[in-house]
Amino acid sequence: MSSQPVRPEGSNSKPGKAQKKKQQTKSVPHRDQYQRLSFLYQAAAHMAGDPSTQALARVYAQSMKAVAKKSVLRLSPNVKRTVCKKCHRFLAENSGSVTTRIVNESTANDPRCDVLEKTCVCGVTRRFPVGQNRKYRLWADSARVS
Repeated sequence: MSSQPVRPEGSNSKPGKAQKKKQQTKSVPHRDQYQRLSFLYQAAAHMAGDPSTQALARVYAQSMKAVAKKSVLRLSPNVKRTVCKKCHRFLAENSGSVTTRIVNESTANDPRCDVLEKTCVCGVTRRFPVGQNRKYRLWADSARVS
């Protein structure tokens, strides 16, 4: 008897194109960490809607930032914009922990100088320029990896 393994009929000894393609597919590094960040963000967003679970939502958001920092992963700018830097509250309109207004401090009241202000309950104010180019998209949103 030969010591070679038995192969089904039609299989070649060398891997075909389909098998090579499977071997060459790029895997996302730190996939488990990104899944954990996604879960913590979704849990914080869900818990922030109910006033009785606000504290738990803040713990989830704080844990999300800690995991990202420890594993040296970048958070999306959209995720960063929805969490307060000081008290880790989820800054969503439905949570009631933020007041949003558009401010124009220019002397000519030019609409290109509009600034979106989000003020958290803790007093921290986040300012985002919105008047200059209303069609502007963040680089992270426009650059799609394919």
